[in-house]
Amino acid sequence: MVFDCNIGKDTLVLHKSIVRGVDVSSGRMIPDGTVITSQTCADALEDITKDLTDFKRSVVRANIDLVEGYIRLGEEVEGKKQVACSEVSETWRYSEMGWKYIETSRNIIEKKKE
Repeated sequence: MVFDCNIGKDTLVLHKSIVRGVDVSSGRMIPDGTVITSQTCADALEDITKDLTDFKRSVVRANIDLVEGYIRLGEEVEGKKQVACSEVSETWRYSEMGWKYIETSRNIIEKKKE
């Protein structure tokens, strides 16, 4: 969980960690389960390793691929809605929040392409 803090570029926050009210420098690694609530602890974090940098990039790539897939799926469903609304409502149900997530994700990806 990350709350009320600044996380530097190329920093990795691992599973079940809590980071609150601090500034974490770029290129750092927050180990699994670590609780960081003081600036002294944040400043003492180790640099990220090459292996973890590669891991982080693979996770980011996988998430971008998922978002792009959801966008394509959303566009397919939108197209089907125009053809057969009742069929789509039976096979695919999006909450209003789901559509908003897809639209927000689409905007983020478009900005990255610029």
